[in-house]
Amino acid sequence: MDNNIISKHTDKNTPLFQLNGNTYICKIVNIVSPNIIKVVFKPYDTYIKVNIKLNNIELYNDNNLNDKAFKYLCNLLIDNYNNLDNNLIFILNNKDHIYNLNVLYFDKNGYLICDLYKNLNDNSSISDLMILSNFVKKYKNNI
Repeated sequence: MDNNIISKHTDKNTPLFQLNGNTYICKIVNIVSPNIIKVVFKPYDTYIKVNIKLNNIELYNDNNLNDKAFKYLCNLLIDNYNNLDNNLIFILNNKDHIYNLNVLYFDKNGYLICDLYKNLNDNSSISDLMILSNFVKKYKNNI
């Protein structure tokens, strides 16, 4: 990187990096857990890959229930996906699973907290559908 270019940037002439409150089109490339999804999207001039955490979701301390939540999430996100013996990453990367990503904020662990929608006209986010399934619980902030 050219130091002369960065030297010209100041607090006044450089915009603050911010994603909060914006909606982007994203491609799901991996499902990490029942509340963490890896997506690719383009916030500015380049595509980035990031692990997002679904808004308002907390997992139970029950591996059996978490496995059911994972399978439920896969079925929500991937049309006609009912066989988890298939290679999940292969399926996600070889067929487009495009969603609308509503970015809310970064949490204290650095995760991007988001809501995912199949399309902008949906009233229920993927997070809402997961909570309704009872495989996960609604996150309660203890502030």
